[in-house]
Amino acid sequence: MKDFSDTPSSFWMYSFPATYAAHIFEEWWGGFPAHLLRTQGIELSNTKFVVLQLLGLILMIVGVSLSRRLGFPNMMLTILATVILGNSLVHVVRTYLGREYEPGVLTAVLIWIPLGIYTLLHTRPQMRIGRYLVSAAIGVAICVVVDILSS
Repeated sequence: MKDFSDTPSSFWMYSFPATYAAHIFEEWWGGFPAHLLRTQGIELSNTKFVVLQLLGLILMIVGVSLSRRLGFPNMMLTILATVILGNSLVHVVRTYLGREYEPGVLTAVLIWIPLGIYTLLHTRPQMRIGRYLVSAAIGVAICVVVDILSS
């Protein structure tokens, strides 16, 4: 049986949507849709960008809330950590290959990579390996779907 210290705190869980809001702000402020068109040839209208980001934020908040209520917070944390690490990796690689700032890379490097790594290291001992790997696979699948939707 897990004791209270094994249960993720609300602060930790809701730090994912909070940091996602900061990430969205950086991408918007940096002109991510225009940057994507210029560097990748991908046309993402400002409207589609905002709609997709708000949808992602709402789904993240709902997911965190449901996972706490229905008893799978470590699984949700693992999924979210994998998603933010995947997104961060894309930003870092594009910044490196393009040799220029990509909107979103600052929050990715300064906030999401540390948060994602910490979370994965913390949730691993709390979960059976199969559940942990399935959770990570779901996170990877979400990254793929997001990439397809934004292309």
